Amino acid sequence: MLILDTSKRNFKVTSFDQEETERAQQAYENAENETEAGPNVQVVLVSVENLDALRKAYLNYYIDTRDFIAEIRKEIAKSGLF
Repeated sequence: MLILDTSKRNFKVTSFDQEETERAQQAYENAENETEAGPNVQVVLVSVENLDALRKAYLNYYIDTRDFIAEIRKEIAKSGLF
């Protein structure tokens, strides 16, 4: 799940295993409800095999996908999941 808050210049990545589909969907719904009043916040739940696939799938979501992928890699590295 990706949460981008442009007003705070904040980007958050939350990872889920393939077996956690229901948990991911619930987290997405909660995040949507928490941020619906904020027009500068975007919440996206994505499912991809790897980060390169994410760039291809969401090419138009960000102007410069290289920066987007770099930020995701940084957040994943901080999480210690991969």
